[in-house]
Amino acid sequence: MEKLLDLFFNGLSLAGIIIAIFLLFRKLELKYINTFFIKAWLAVITTQMAFYLLNINTIIPENLAINYYAFPLSLLLMPFFYLTIVDLTKIRKITTLEIILHISPYLFYIIYLTIIDYTNDGTIITKNGFLLLPSGLPKFVYLYRGIPLAISGFLYSVFCLLAMMKYKRNLKKTFSNTDKQQLKWINYLVWAIILLFILIYFAVIFRTNFKIIEPSLTFKLVNIFLFFFLTAFGYRYQKQLIYFIKNNVELPKLPVKIKYANSSLNREEMEMIALKLSKILQEQALYLDEYLTLQKVADISKETTQHISQTLSTYLDTNFYDYVNEFRLNLVETKLKDEAFSKFSIIGIAMDCGFKSKSTFYKLFKKKNGITPAEFRKIH
Repeated sequence: MEKLLDLFFNGLSLAGIIIAIFLLFRKLELKYINTFFIKAWLAVITTQMAFYLLNINTIIPENLAINYYAFPLSLLLMPFFYLTIVDLTKIRKITTLEIILHISPYLFYIIYLTIIDYTNDGTIITKNGFLLLPSGLPKFVYLYRGIPLAISGFLYSVFCLLAMMKYKRNLKKTFSNTDKQQLKWINYLVWAIILLFILIYFAVIFRTNFKIIEPSLTFKLVNIFLFFFLTAFGYRYQKQLIYFIKNNVELPKLPVKIKYANSSLNREEMEMIALKLSKILQEQALYLDEYLTLQKVADISKETTQHISQTLSTYLDTNFYDYVNEFRLNLVETKLKDEAFSKFSIIGIAMDCGFKSKSTFYKLFKKKNGITPAEFRKIH
C-alpha cells in the first residue's frame, strides 16, 4: 500500500508540475484579465508541489534555509487564488496596497522563522514536508506552527465564496441570462479547498499531539490533491476563457456602484423611467433576446445604466435579471394557457420566450408560481 501511495505521489506530483508550467506559459487570456495573479498562483503551486516532491524523497538537504521559505507557501497559494477570482469576476479593482496586505502573512511567517533560526543553537529542518523546530522554544510554538496555514486556507476559502456571491449579484444587475457567466465550477473548487484544509488541520494535530499519522503521509496526500485540483481548475479555467473569447463575452469591468443618496433622480423621474422601460420591453419584445444586457436596454432607451439600475433597485425593488425574466415568465404562462400551444413542449416554449437554460427556467417558474410548468399547464 505504501509503495502504491509513493507511486501515485511521485507520478502525480510530476504531472501536476508539468500541467502548472504548461498553464503558466500558455498564452490564452482576455484583454480585461490581469494574468499576473493567475501566473503568480501557478508559480506558487508549482514551487510547493516541487518542494514536497524533493523534500519527501530527500533529494534536497533537510537543513537548507530555502526549505522554510517553501513550507508556508500555502500562505501565498490561497491569497493568489482569491485575487485570481477577484480579477476574473471584476467585482472590484485590485490595488497595490491590497496585494501587499495579502502577501504580508507569508512574509511575517518567514521573518518569524528566520528569527528563530538565528536566535537558537539548533537548526530548523524540514523532513517529510513538515517543519521541525529546534528545541528550547515554548510548547505552543511546536503545537501551533501549522495552524496559521490552516487558518489562512479556511479564511481565504470563505473570502472566495463571498467574492462569488458578490459576483452573482453583479451579474444580475447587468445580464438577463447568467448561466454561462456564473462560474459555478469555482464554488466547487473552493469547497474542495475547504475540505482539504480541514483534513490537513486534523492530520497535523494527530501527528503533532498524538503521533498517529506518519508525517510524510499528510503532504503526499496534499500533492495528490493539488494535482487533481490543478487539473480541474486548469481545464475549467481554459474552457471558460475559450467560451468568453468565442462568444465575445464582456463581463462588467467593475460592479455598478451608485450613490443613491447623491443621485439627481427623484421618485417622479424614476416612475417615468420605469414606464419607459416597460413600454420598450413589451412593444419591442426585447426580453426575447436571450443575450439582452443592461447596456443594450440603456442604448435603446437613451437612459444611463446607472439611472436604470437605480430605478430597478429603488423604485421597483428588483434587479435587471429578475425584471427581464418576469416578462419572459409572463409570456410562458400566457402560452401555457393557450390551446394553440398545447402541442408545443414546455421547454421549447421557454426557449422561445428568451430563456437559455432549462434548469434556470424551472427554478424561476416554480419560485414565482409555487408549482411546476407541467402542473400549471394542467390546471389551466
